[in-house]
This record gives sequence, structure tokens and C-alpha cells, in this order.
Amino acid sequence: MQLTALNIIPKPAETKMLTGAFVLSRDFLVYGSTALPANELTVWLDLLHQCLPQDCNAQYQITPNGHAANLLISINPDCCDAKPEAYVLRVTTEQIQITATDTAGVFYALQSLTALIRTHRKQAAIPCCEITDYPRYAWRGFMLDSARHFQEVAWIKQHIDRMAALKLNRLHWHLCDDQAWRAQVDAYPKLTDIAAWRTENGKRYGGYYTKNQMRDIVQYARDRHITVIPEIEIPGHCNSALVAYPELSCSGEAIDIDHDGWDAYTQSAGRFPYCAGKPQVYAFLKTVLSEMAEIFTQQLHIGGDETPGEKWDQCPVCSAIKTKLGLTTNIALRTHVLGQIHDHVQQTLDRQTIAWTDGVDDQIPNGQIVHAWFAHEAATAARKGYAVINSNHEWVYLDYPALEADRPTKPDWMLVLPLEKVYHFDPTPEGLEKEYQTNILGSESPIWTEYAENEKALEKQIFPRLIAFAEALWSPKLGRSFDEFAQRLEQYEHSKPRKRQALSV
Repeated sequence: MQLTALNIIPKPAETKMLTGAFVLSRDFLVYGSTALPANELTVWLDLLHQCLPQDCNAQYQITPNGHAANLLISINPDCCDAKPEAYVLRVTTEQIQITATDTAGVFYALQSLTALIRTHRKQAAIPCCEITDYPRYAWRGFMLDSARHFQEVAWIKQHIDRMAALKLNRLHWHLCDDQAWRAQVDAYPKLTDIAAWRTENGKRYGGYYTKNQMRDIVQYARDRHITVIPEIEIPGHCNSALVAYPELSCSGEAIDIDHDGWDAYTQSAGRFPYCAGKPQVYAFLKTVLSEMAEIFTQQLHIGGDETPGEKWDQCPVCSAIKTKLGLTTNIALRTHVLGQIHDHVQQTLDRQTIAWTDGVDDQIPNGQIVHAWFAHEAATAARKGYAVINSNHEWVYLDYPALEADRPTKPDWMLVLPLEKVYHFDPTPEGLEKEYQTNILGSESPIWTEYAENEKALEKQIFPRLIAFAEALWSPKLGRSFDEFAQRLEQYEHSKPRKRQALSV
């Protein structure tokens, strides 16, 4: 039997076809080196097992005997020139061998093996080949906005599975905005009692995630080598918090978030920031982030974009703090607010901060990752020595319509973002000097959900463009073509396979 199609997305760095095929209708003895946590290996192999053909009765069993194994998994830090997340997957007629530099590399090798199995389900065999693979960028993310519209936990887990299959490794979770607050905070129960709900289309709408649900999602993602990063918007995009706790605003007056449209939120007059001069605001934000840090263990995204500064201009408390600190602009005041929160997150919580940048100045705190949504800001920040996530909105914002025909359902300011343009996205800004290119960590592709009212609409916006984005972030720039990608995409299955019985250990 000779099979030739590999059909792996993202496209591997190097592939070599060998003679013959590995037949799937046999039992597997799996050997994993002692460097692999047994519980993680079991989860990963169970995911692989779910992809076998329906009429294939093969079973998997983890064995301590490497000589008897026909799926042999090992870690060699020097593999692939010691590149992080790298692997070599070698398939012969008698054995499948995976060698990786680290556990992430093992996981991604298993994703490629899964893709081979899905492609050749009907033949119940996979082609013999040797694949050497590693990512182009370390930061390969997707941003999910759960504030504008809410997604159920089951859907989020399903989407994490799809991200893992595409070798994406960051889920940026936008948990609050003007329209709703979605994260349980024990110290401030009104955030979920009040701010998580609104009237939309004449009905009560909303929801929130309990701490146990958030922990569950974090662990589910961690098992698939995805880090979940929550975003708590500061100092703007916070109407929902001010509905629950109006004393945190400049005026202290109650506002509402009930609406039957989005016009009020596209104008600054409908937005209110936290008051920059009230001590209770900083106490609130530090407490919220402290509770988030108990669940999310690496980075905390603190927003920072589109602050409605005119509200600060009208506030005597904000004017007083500007005078006291010698600040002359609202940009400087925003920098002060973010700096106070950054110091708490970094020094007290031992977490790294990320912030959107609306203009790059010299006051970005040390250690903070710059999240740019304009190309020139990504380049400027990289030249200043900052670590940068480049989410250039013209290339990766998935809420933008994919086709000109979809434009009538979207605001006029949204650009058309076709699949092919996403595929050709390069996180490294054009013209950025070589010595600064390593400051570009990678990218995230956001989906803002003002116009995605349910999960079906959300998936229509996300796919297949997220698949193209994943290949742009993982695969070498040279040797890729959109036409060849489109052929692989026709056969690509991103739906989760059926459940099968668990592995025996």
C-alpha cells in the first residue's frame, strides 16, 4: 500500500515521503520516556484514539518496555537544533517514532499524527514519512470576546480542541467590557449579580463564569498546551463594572447597559472610565486581579485602549491627581493608572502584564508586553525594545467581514478581510530592522462579538480564517502558497471527532 497525501495544517517545516504505510487496525503499545508526565500522555493519546476509523478496533496501552512499543515517544532537548516546541515524526511500516525537544513538541507531533489519521481514515492506514517541524513564532493566539456576547463552557472547550489541532497556544479571554462582566469575583458579588446581565432585544440576556468553571477551562487548555490569559479592561471599557459599583466612576452616578443596539457604545459619549483619582478604584482593581491571579498563572491582560478621556477632563478628582503628579495629558494619566496596576500585578502577584497600546510612549513599564493593533505601533514598540504581540487589525480581526457581500451586515468602518489576506499575514512589520525582529513574539487573532450574537454566528466568522492564521504563525514563510493551502483546506476537518473509550494504562 502506498499513500502520498499528508494534508497537515499548519504545513510542517520539512516533510519526506517514505515507502509503504503503517496499518491502523492493530493494537498499539505506547512507550513514553520518563520525561513525559504520565497523566498528560494519557490525555493526549486519548485525543488521538478518538480519531481512529469507526471500524478500527485498535486499542492503546502504555507500556514500560520501549523495545516492544510500536508508538515510541521520547524527548531529546537537542532535537531539531534545540528549537522549542519542535519534533520529528517518523512513520515506518512497523513503528511510529516521535522525538521532541520538549513536551509541547510531543503534543504537536501527536496533532500531526492525528491529522494523518483523519486524512486516511477510509484506508485505515497512514503513509510512511518523516516530518521535521517547529513553529515560526512562539506566541500563536486567539482572542475570544465573551463580554459582548456570552459563550457556554462546552463551546469554549470545543474551540480549545480546535485551537490545539491548529497548534495555537494562547487563548486571550476578554472577560469584561462596557456591555457585560463575565468573571466571578468573590469580593464584589454585584459584578455577576448585576453587571453580567442586560436587556437585549427586549429580553434579559447574559451569564458569567464561576471560578470553578474558569479553573476547569484553564486546566482543559493546559492539557492541550494552551495558556489562558484573562483580560480585565482598565481604565476604559468598563461600563458594566460601573453599573454594579457606580462609586468607581468620576460622577458616582448610576448608568445602565440595557440596549437594543450598539450605537451608544461606538461613541465616546456612551462610555465611562474608572475615576483615576479615587483610591477605592485602585483597591477594586487590585482585588479583582488578585482573585484572577489565583486562577490564571502566567500573564494578566489589563486592557488600556480607547479610554474616554473627556470624562476625566470634567472630573475635579482626576484634575487634582493630574496636578499633584504634574501630568499634562490624559495619555499621561492613563499611563499612571496602568502603571499602578502593572506594579501590583508584577511585584505582588508575580504575573506579567499585557496591555493594548494606543500610541507608544517611553512610559511603558519594564516587563510589560505591548499588544499592538496597528502595524506602525508594533514596529515602534519593537524598536524601543519591548516584547510585542502584533494583532494588526487590518489583517487578523475576525469580526471584520470575510466577503464584500457580508459588508451590509457590518458597520461602515469595518474592512473586508478575505481568507487569502489572513493567510499572507506576517507578524513582523514590513521594514522592521533585523536586530529588532526578535522582539515580535507573534500574534493573536481577535474576534470581537458585538455582531456575533450566538455560537453559530461566531463560528462562521472564525472559520476558516483562523486556520489560515494558524499556518501563517507556525509554518516557514518560504515554501508556502495560498493555492496549495486551499487544496489542503478542502479536506481539512476541524470538527471534534466522536468520543471513544478511554485508554488503558
